[in-house]
Amino acid sequence: MRYKVDTDQSRDVVIKIISRLPLDKPYQITVDNYVENHSRDQENKFHAMIGDLADEFNKKDLGYTREDVKAIVKYKLGLYKEIKGKAGDIVLVYEHTHGRSKQFYADLIEQTYQLAAEWGILLQ
Repeated sequence: MRYKVDTDQSRDVVIKIISRLPLDKPYQITVDNYVENHSRDQENKFHAMIGDLADEFNKKDLGYTREDVKAIVKYKLGLYKEIKGKAGDIVLVYEHTHGRSKQFYADLIEQTYQLAAEWGILLQ
């Protein structure tokens, strides 16, 4: 559960919820600074940019799907982690962009504009 506490009333609601937790098992409760989630507009903008990049790639007959282009952008921007198996094989796992902060998406959109420019593509 996540709650934004910014008024006396919202704080009281959280205190009430915590006070009613059954004590038959332990709970971990973390309090942290509020981070605003990204907006739907930011998410739509990023996905539109991916679509525009995919269209440009298709004009050049590069053979990439929209999902391929999204993976390429994530790779180029370092949004992945490498997982090494016991046999020494390495798998790339791409980070999810959904549910990230407003600032993360602002940076993602700006970096995607820059990446597109490096590829000679002007995004609107």
